[in-house]
Amino acid sequence: MRFTRLHLDKYGHLTDVALDLPTRAPDLYLVLGANEAGKTTTQDAIADFLFGFGHKTAHDHRHAAADLRVGARLEAGGAPLEVWRKKGRVNTLL
Repeated sequence: MRFTRLHLDKYGHLTDVALDLPTRAPDLYLVLGANEAGKTTTQDAIADFLFGFGHKTAHDHRHAAADLRVGARLEAGGAPLEVWRKKGRVNTLL
């Protein structure tokens, strides 16, 4: 299973930002950007997407904690799957 797209709908200082990761050989991506461009925020968003948001987060300074959303398009065996994670206590995977 691999990411083909990461969508930061409302996360940290980012709103409606998408990072496309098309299938290529080799499957290695290097993300470059200026200071404060959102590299670490994107890394944290991937962790929150995979493992769920913690009880407290440092990424709710622009958007309310209840509004935080991270989405991804996953691909396994050629079949795409769109999944969203929201901050909450139950049913956070959409």
